[in-house]
Amino acid sequence: MALNLGKVVVDYLATHPEHKFSARQIAEWILKPILQNAKKKIQ
Repeated sequence: MALNLGKVVVDYLATHPEHKFSARQIAEWILKPILQNAKKKIQ
């Protein structure tokens, strides 16, 4: 399954219109599960 990153980000922002996110916060939100999965694979 391919990740359509643009759609995921737009959908997330659309479901949280009351919040303002910086580019850094969005990047951290995107990378957090990816890094967690990578750490699991290494162990």
